[in-house]
This record gives sequence, structure tokens and C-alpha cells, in this order.
Amino acid sequence: VVMVPMPEANARTAALLSGQVDWIEAPAPDAVAQIKSRGFEVYANAQPHMWPWQLSFAPNSPWLDKRVRQAANLCVNRSGLKTLLGGYMAEAKGIVEAGNPWWGNPKFDIKYDANAARKLMAEAGYSAAKPLKVKVQVSASGSGQMQPLPMNEYVQQNLKECFFDVDFDVVEWNT
Repeated sequence: VVMVPMPEANARTAALLSGQVDWIEAPAPDAVAQIKSRGFEVYANAQPHMWPWQLSFAPNSPWLDKRVRQAANLCVNRSGLKTLLGGYMAEAKGIVEAGNPWWGNPKFDIKYDANAARKLMAEAGYSAAKPLKVKVQVSASGSGQMQPLPMNEYVQQNLKECFFDVDFDVVEWNT
């Protein structure tokens, strides 16, 4: 077995379709139909993989404001992200699924509601003219992440609609 690291989904997909490799993980979602049409089998199952951003709670961090944290959650269109990934994800409502013994009794419902998010951000002092500037370190690949750059860019676009100006520091996973 020869393992060939290929962090970019389109490169992995091209390698599979050209016969350079016999197996890949996490193909480009928009290429799944083409992969299947070429006779490859695609195996997919639900994975207990949560991929949250870890927010800074250092003094003076904007994330200390509960309204900002809630706005960020309300502004992410998980259904659209699922479409981006070709349906290969579950729309999370928390770290564990409802019904899990650890679910508890959350008071805040994680859902997509950009209008409510913008209202919370306005209450926290932010607007389209005065967005909240944040920097997020993300990896280009690794740790079982499906499509980290496209996924983060999608979240970045969602958050922009709710007065967040997200800048990325992209590093390799092992960094």
C-alpha cells in the first residue's frame, strides 16, 4: 500500500478518475455522480465528527458577548452547507444529537435565522458599516475534515451577511 497525501479534494478526485490512485477519501462532492458513473463505489456513513470553531474567551474578546456567539450560530446556513457537500453531512444542532443522554435541555435553538442574527449583532454594536473583525485559524486539510477550505469559506460568506468580517490564517493540520 502506498499512501499519497493530497490535501485538495479536486486533486484527489482527478487522481482517482485518471487511475493514479485506487482509493480516495472525501472526493469533491460535485464529482460523486461522475465517480459513480465510472463504476467506482462510494461508501458513506454518518460519522460522529463535530467540527466547531474554538472561540477565544480571552479578556476583551468579542466572543465573550453571548449575543455575538448566538448570532454566529444563527447565521450559518447548515442546509446550504449540506448542499455544498453533496448531501454528505448531518445538520448539527449541538455537540451531540438530540436524544443522546448528554443532550441536556438547551435553551438556545441552533438554526438558520440570519435576520435574528443581524438583530443580535446590532444589539451588540455591529452593523454592515461596522462589522466585527475576527481572525480564524483553519487547516487546509487533515484530521478527517471533509472539505475544510470550501466549508470554511462557505461559513465565512454566511457570517459576512450578519456583520462578521472573517479573516483566515490557513495552516496545515499538523502545524
